[in-house]
Amino acid sequence: MDVLVELYWPLVGVLGIMSLTGLFHVSTPARSPFWRDLPGALLTVVLWVVSSILIRRWAELAAGGFSVFGPLTAPIILMVYLYFLSFAILVGASLNAAIRRLWPPPEYRGPTARVNEWWEERRADRELRRAEREALAVRSRESEEDEELRLAAMDGIPGPR
Repeated sequence: MDVLVELYWPLVGVLGIMSLTGLFHVSTPARSPFWRDLPGALLTVVLWVVSSILIRRWAELAAGGFSVFGPLTAPIILMVYLYFLSFAILVGASLNAAIRRLWPPPEYRGPTARVNEWWEERRADRELRRAEREALAVRSRESEEDEELRLAAMDGIPGPR
């Protein structure tokens, strides 16, 4: 059980970064390499962790004591927490957009485009090899015909062939 307690924050961090990187990767219309979306995801996770700690402290203070607004405390805390989380996502997306604007990524071709290019290259290589085989066959036929003509011309000449 102690292992789970010790692995809680690292696991939250890694899973949060990977899921947010995936979210930032698929939510933009222009695809970029996956690693280019890591800075925004990292900033978002840091803001999430900080806001989680702050909200936890605030909830501990708000829950203690008697208040007229006691039943409304939990929904208000939840709404503020969700506001912080959505704000963190927008800040991370803004960071990625600023990085993309300052340092535009090279022309990125997705995996489908790369597979299509590879397939076209393979097809072109296959066509080239077939054309080379046909040219070789034509040359060998021509050389066989030339040899037959040479031998036919030599039929009247005595001596070894």
